[in-house]
Amino acid sequence: MTQTIEDIIEMKNHTNDFGINIYDWFFNDLENNYISKLNGTKRNVSILEKYNKEAQSYIIHQLFYINKDASDELMKELKLVEPFVSNENHSHINKP
Repeated sequence: MTQTIEDIIEMKNHTNDFGINIYDWFFNDLENNYISKLNGTKRNVSILEKYNKEAQSYIIHQLFYINKDASDELMKELKLVEPFVSNENHSHINKP
């Protein structure tokens, strides 16, 4: 089953076994893959393939605030020129 933006936003309401917010953990994991893993962008692409296009755009927008380079690399690999996120969904993005 393909994941959606609603699934991502719902992550904000849950913590993992370590008491870490799942939303934060998810985006930190994407950044960590990019920074420290061999083939990190490819790992992230395989994660994003589980999400629909709208959710992929949301993830890229959120990741932009965390690590612009990681976001740019994902856009390039997924061939997304201008990922669109509605105003309603954009309001859920955590900004610094």
